[in-house]
Amino acid sequence: MATSALSAHRRSSWNGLVPLAAWAIVLVLLPWFMQHVLKSNVALATNMLIFGIAALGFNLLYGHTGELSFGHAAFIGLAGYFAAYQILNHGWTWWPALGLAFAATMLFAFILARVIVPRSTGIYFSMLMLAVGQVLLFIGERWNAVTGGDDGLQGIPRPTYILPGSPLNMNNELHFYVLVAVIAWLATLFMWRVVHSPFGAVCHAIRENKQRAEFLGYNVTRYKINAFVLSATLPAIAGVLLGYYDGAVNPGEMNWTESGDIVMMTLLGGAPTFWGPILGAGLFKFMQQYVSNYTQFWEGYIGIVFVGFVLFAPQGIWGLAEAWWRNMRAGRASKTAGAPEASAENAS
Repeated sequence: MATSALSAHRRSSWNGLVPLAAWAIVLVLLPWFMQHVLKSNVALATNMLIFGIAALGFNLLYGHTGELSFGHAAFIGLAGYFAAYQILNHGWTWWPALGLAFAATMLFAFILARVIVPRSTGIYFSMLMLAVGQVLLFIGERWNAVTGGDDGLQGIPRPTYILPGSPLNMNNELHFYVLVAVIAWLATLFMWRVVHSPFGAVCHAIRENKQRAEFLGYNVTRYKINAFVLSATLPAIAGVLLGYYDGAVNPGEMNWTESGDIVMMTLLGGAPTFWGPILGAGLFKFMQQYVSNYTQFWEGYIGIVFVGFVLFAPQGIWGLAEAWWRNMRAGRASKTAGAPEASAENAS
């Protein structure tokens, strides 16, 4: 009995290791693929990863817990402003700026969760989060002394070296991609552990049936507060990376349209899945750059693609791939099961 349980645990650990190892290989090959196959550049790959990190964090709240937020871009902009202000006005380096931005954004997310989550759900929660994002946008546009107003904070220098003796110079696009890729893999590992933990299982139960989860004795409000705070961690990190990537932070990053883009990325890739938001963010950013090269109405074409998936494939691209894989395996299993029966009939 104990041996079978240990074997099951080992199989589960191995099954978790395989996709993370495959993701590491994808991150290694992505710059080459972007340059030589898609004839693009490493900077676009970096941008795709940054928004993939943000969408992966957002999906803990939406895809895994069942609460839709139209204000998660506020965490991206808020973290970016905290880091940029200290970098430009006090000469802070990478690690202190990242630490302050992360801690301040998490404190804001915790306070916000304690106020909003117990008092709202569903559409009311979505609208409250949209309102929070718009309030922060208004502050960013009007508080010129701190935020730079409409122009934002410009001229953020990239750190020359992250670690003493490191060969990576962040002013090199490929080196900066390596930094973002390492952070993206670690962020994925963190979120994988969260989603596949007992905490993640309770979040899934809340998503499927909140009342049943309450009847089972779980404190639904506490779990949703924790999920809310955890869902802000990766957007906060993405906000600091985006500030270094663009060399600037502006109020528009907190607008509801940016939050809408994150929702669109997640739905495009597949909200009920783990890997869907990463895929959706990459595809969205790729389409955004390439479609805009051919037409000024690129948003309309992306909107058509999005509406098509919502109507005909609500599980998203990754959900379609998972369904196809399950059907293929089921077909193989049925053929394998049918072969012995056919042999027995022939023998008789």
